[in-house]
Amino acid sequence: MEILTVDPGPTPGWAIFDSSTVSLLECGQGEQFCWLEPMSRYFDLRIIVYERYFVSRPMQGLEASEVIGALRLKSRQTGLKLVQQEPSVPNFIDKKYFSSKHRVLKIHGLHAADAVRHGLYFLGVTLGKDIRSLVERVSISFGS
Repeated sequence: MEILTVDPGPTPGWAIFDSSTVSLLECGQGEQFCWLEPMSRYFDLRIIVYERYFVSRPMQGLEASEVIGALRLKSRQTGLKLVQQEPSVPNFIDKKYFSSKHRVLKIHGLHAADAVRHGLYFLGVTLGKDIRSLVERVSISFGS
């Protein structure tokens, strides 16, 4: 089953995981929605996981709200399951898999890296998959 994870915003980060092989297929970040339609045609997506976003001031975060709206529309049009995650998920993943082990994600782009963290959480915590080998493949060791 292929899963799309999204960190919404002006330059949304996205990642695609295969839950059956516990692997990261592709990730990146880019302008609003240019990646959503081709991605849904190329991959056999079943679930979209995205970071829940709260607008705290008027006009703040409109881009994130638009991305989430597009994901909800895509879900309704195609029957894809939508899953929200808390904004604290990337910190949880860093503390559990990277900080204490002297590792960092080797994903370029802050939003792309956050999308990968959301995917790692979904695979490891929500689906109960063993993600240790995937963490090894998406990280770089440093120091001791």
